[in-house]
Amino acid sequence: PELRNRRNQVVLSPNRTIIASTYPGGVQTWTWQGQIEMPDNIEVRGLVCLALANDKTLAAGYTDGTVRLYDSFREVTLLLPPEQDDDRVTAMCFSDDGSILAVGTKGGAFRAWDVASKTHCPSKRRHDDVILAIAYSHQRQEFATGGNDQTIKLWSARDGAFVDELGKQEGFVRSLAYAPDGVTLASGGFDPTLWIWNTANRDAEPRRIEAHASGTFAIDFSPDGKMLATGGRDGEFTLWDADTFTQRISLTGHKNRLYHVAFDPESRQLLTTSVDGTYRLWRAATRREIEESQWWRDVIAEAP
Repeated sequence: PELRNRRNQVVLSPNRTIIASTYPGGVQTWTWQGQIEMPDNIEVRGLVCLALANDKTLAAGYTDGTVRLYDSFREVTLLLPPEQDDDRVTAMCFSDDGSILAVGTKGGAFRAWDVASKTHCPSKRRHDDVILAIAYSHQRQEFATGGNDQTIKLWSARDGAFVDELGKQEGFVRSLAYAPDGVTLASGGFDPTLWIWNTANRDAEPRRIEAHASGTFAIDFSPDGKMLATGGRDGEFTLWDADTFTQRISLTGHKNRLYHVAFDPESRQLLTTSVDGTYRLWRAATRREIEESQWWRDVIAEAP
């Protein structure tokens, strides 16, 4: 299956039951069972990123700095950036309960919007460059952000206030993911290292693991906490033991760099997407054996 837009966006709801993705004509939503919805009222001009809440509230971020909230893909609410900060939206993430939407921009600004009141508290702190990744910790009620300034920063989900700078990688930060414990944070980017941080002990040195030689662009922990998946610029994805961070298996299924990896709610299937224009779904038949699932290819083939 081919996507006609290589800059495809793929996001999951916090409970992992719904998948949203872009295509040249708009936005599609999926379930792991293959059910498809194609809302026809999503503004696509200038659309650059998505976020999805459990109640099917879709956030769409645009090049002019605005964010549109679509309630169950119908009613739309416009979130306007500050007058002096109409910067391109580059990353977004909902809190688990959908009450807070975190937004990162090309200029490094971070904003935490209260979805109910449509307000946010501005923060004087920011990244020195574009924000490329945001992740949420339910345990600590914090957002983690990373980007081209190579730093990882922590922000309060309650008011968007800056909490701390966790540390600095050796390359741009492209991907972030919290483990189910809400404390362990994995990060990756344009260097070969997979970084493992303890956000409860911020003075501790991060664990460094040699992962993808060309960089790690995608990371996800399985919901059961047993596995960590990473995707590289080389088109490979790797499964790691989430306790020991030893490699289980590494497979190549894409022809170009991976942009997203995501587990299903039962930790039995793994979705990978790539700049080569394809989605692939992999199923863990055993702890060591992975196979590509045919039904996902059939479902994608039906999409525009």
